[in-house]
Amino acid sequence: MAVLTPGLRLSDRYLLDHQVGEGGMSQLWLAHDEVLSRPVAVKALDESMAADPALLEREARAAASICHPNVTQVYDFGERPVPYLVMEMLEGEDLGRRLARGPLPWPEAVRLTAEVAGAIAAAHATGVVHGDIKPANVMLTPTGAKVVDFGTAGWSACPDTVAEAEAPPSYVAPEVLTGGALDRRWAGPA
Repeated sequence: MAVLTPGLRLSDRYLLDHQVGEGGMSQLWLAHDEVLSRPVAVKALDESMAADPALLEREARAAASICHPNVTQVYDFGERPVPYLVMEMLEGEDLGRRLARGPLPWPEAVRLTAEVAGAIAAAHATGVVHGDIKPANVMLTPTGAKVVDFGTAGWSACPDTVAEAEAPPSYVAPEVLTGGALDRRWAGPA
């Protein structure tokens, strides 16, 4: 994605520093919010996906609708030069990398499970279904777990919303695998 380079300023506010990660459809950059003087993460769609900014806008709306300490905060969304979203910069590692070194001690595993379950419950309470909970989408930070990447999220209140994912089948919700509409059973009480 040659469009984004260090020193590029997005929305006359977010100064890109360097790329810190890459996924199947996006890149993650460390940036500086010059208005609020804080580090932020900028997730930008790859050029091949940039023709459909709705992908990232859906993620931004879903994550921004949830107020919970274990869900990554979304601050902003933009479309130029490619669709991007701005969110809190997290320090730590993802659960998948941590588990590659061996199992968690049971007290830590129980605490982590409770934090992720709380984040999922908060999402479901707002009608958002993540659709792709897996170790790589759980960041372990000094303040606790943070659920990230609402890119396949949908709304349980929209029966025609279909979730899509590239995750391994062992971590994907059944409605994602079947290509069906999101089901209220996955979104908590009506």
